Amino acid sequence: MTKLLRAGLIDYTPTKYDKLYDARLAKEVISGALKASADDDIVISCRYIRGLEQDVSKEDNDIFVVMGSILSPIKPSYELERVKEQIGKIISEKPVLGICFGHHLIAQLAGNESKQLNELVIGPTDVRLYGDVSGLGKAGDTVKLPMNQIYKITNTNHSLKILAISNSGIQIADATEHFGGNPVMGFQFHPEFAATDLGWRAFRNIYQITIERILSGAHPEFDIEPILRVLNSRVLNRLGKSTNLKYLRGDEVTDEQKNLLMSPFHDIVFSEKPMLGTADSRRTHDELKQKSQAAIRLFISRALKAREKPKIRPVKTKKIVKKPEQLKLF
Repeated sequence: MTKLLRAGLIDYTPTKYDKLYDARLAKEVISGALKASADDDIVISCRYIRGLEQDVSKEDNDIFVVMGSILSPIKPSYELERVKEQIGKIISEKPVLGICFGHHLIAQLAGNESKQLNELVIGPTDVRLYGDVSGLGKAGDTVKLPMNQIYKITNTNHSLKILAISNSGIQIADATEHFGGNPVMGFQFHPEFAATDLGWRAFRNIYQITIERILSGAHPEFDIEPILRVLNSRVLNRLGKSTNLKYLRGDEVTDEQKNLLMSPFHDIVFSEKPMLGTADSRRTHDELKQKSQAAIRLFISRALKAREKPKIRPVKTKKIVKKPEQLKLF
């Protein structure tokens, strides 16, 4: 029997950033990721919501996905307080999945803090699983997940069940128990960037723009080191061992070197020399796609189980005081 799941996609990017942000593409990427990750007997209907302009609490959906946002999770603002107020009204009633900014929002509502990292983390990155996760792996396994991260959360309140962690913080967190059994999960990584081909192209564009801005000196607080860490040894050799790319800026980088920095994405074409890393990057994308879809599928399955499970009102019972001789039996 086909199951319908209505998903509210909440975008908390302020409209003042629309010139730098493609809201239509963001909607298509996340809705495509949800649909591609669902089992064949599940139909997902997505409704896009601009959270700062609409009353989220009045939206009638089965699940909510709080998308990534340019809005800072650590800088105090009127917008951030409004976001917390909106999600606070639904987070114990409807299943909520938070991605990146949404991940921080869930953690903060559960009493934890967000902090800024010392460096940008972007690209396919190794993550260690803290527990068995169907489709991802077993506790102790290392898997690659797609990241674009400058903030991390800390489980200071011990209210999150950590399912995956990396050198840059908690990557998958489960806050279901804290919110009364209602399925609530947070992803610091971006599963929508790899779950579909459209998402992968969007990720490639973000990756390329990031490289160009770092090399141009537009972000002096970041260097190219995180990019180098995701490249394989053959690509690094081709870049040139004698060149310290970590400190290169602007015209010092050749077009070939820029292309090699983009090698995690297999649709890069080299004009003079054969493509390098094509097979490796295709395998990386296949792995990222499978893992990203599995993570989203885990949340969808939990949301469906919660919807199908009848809500039982707690029964008030009289407290039984045991006599001393009874206590000895236990």
